[in-house]
Amino acid sequence: MAAGLNRRWAKRIEGMAGFDRYRCDNINVDRYTPADLASSNKAEQNLLLFLHGGAYCLKTPNLYKRVLAEYCDTLKCIGILPDYRLSPEHPHPCGIEDCLNTYQNLLAQGYCPENIIILGDSAGGGLSLSVIQRVQRQMPAAAVLLSPAGDWSLQGASYFENEDRDPFFRLATFLFFRSLYLNGYSSTDPNVSPVYGDFSNFPPTLLLSSSTELMRDTAVLIDKNIRTAGGHSTLHITQNACHDYPLFDFLPEAKIAKQKIFSFCNAIFSKTALPD
Repeated sequence: MAAGLNRRWAKRIEGMAGFDRYRCDNINVDRYTPADLASSNKAEQNLLLFLHGGAYCLKTPNLYKRVLAEYCDTLKCIGILPDYRLSPEHPHPCGIEDCLNTYQNLLAQGYCPENIIILGDSAGGGLSLSVIQRVQRQMPAAAVLLSPAGDWSLQGASYFENEDRDPFFRLATFLFFRSLYLNGYSSTDPNVSPVYGDFSNFPPTLLLSSSTELMRDTAVLIDKNIRTAGGHSTLHITQNACHDYPLFDFLPEAKIAKQKIFSFCNAIFSKTALPD
């Protein structure tokens, strides 16, 4: 299914300018530069690090390239999309290591953490949490998490209440992907389930989820953890939308979500007050 979706999106990005690719350790990283981006040195350049979703096992790069280009054109920033390793061939902690290495490599290139926003959807949301919890001394400016994962213990009531309401997943789907990813780790180990990790000094975070998706309560718990630790978190739960709905631009809910994302990111990049 993922491969089919990726082929469908290929026509949407065919001939799209602005992308180049570089190597970071053992993975490829796609970089997008808007055509009208004003030139500046890396220390002053705003940057969006996009960690894609796919249950830690799948990828649809053509979809994410299209989304990355739209976001970066709107926000006037560089976009980074790492092709991190996936389960089951490369279970935990391979994906986290690749995303962390990508972030640290950006800093080594001269980009400043206070100009970097990490955006992750679904599994990419869980990876974003894991990266941020590992870079306490070089925190990014902010995080945007769309229908985030991050709890392999599946403790939220939504994993059961929404069993027949989520068009993307069933509980059995999560159990299957969990068996491919955990690699012998406990589902409550903070290294594998970042909802159990350290949320102190967490950067400002925007969370978007749906009332009817299985992972709703993971977003609720992340929001609670950040607030309890004294951080700034804004959670929006849209009624009766699908998982990862902000990425599907044919949905009216996605158009509203994108405006929330752009307003939040623009406030972060411009160092102004955050929207509600």
